[in-house]
Amino acid sequence: MPETAEDPVKLLASLFANALKALASKGANEEACTLAARAWSGLKETRPIEAEKMNGLLHLLTHTQHHG
Repeated sequence: MPETAEDPVKLLASLFANALKALASKGANEEACTLAARAWSGLKETRPIEAEKMNGLLHLLTHTQHHG
């Protein structure tokens, strides 16, 4: 069976989420939250699964920010 290519949006959303987690871990949590929110906004209409992952990440980052 031939190998199928991964969905590029799914791949980029995953990579972006990992980058935002790294950004937050370096003390830029506010910026990471802002970017996650913007990603959610851009994905919500056409890519709801990836948007929901960004929403979950935003909640995780917000919780981390307030409960360090």
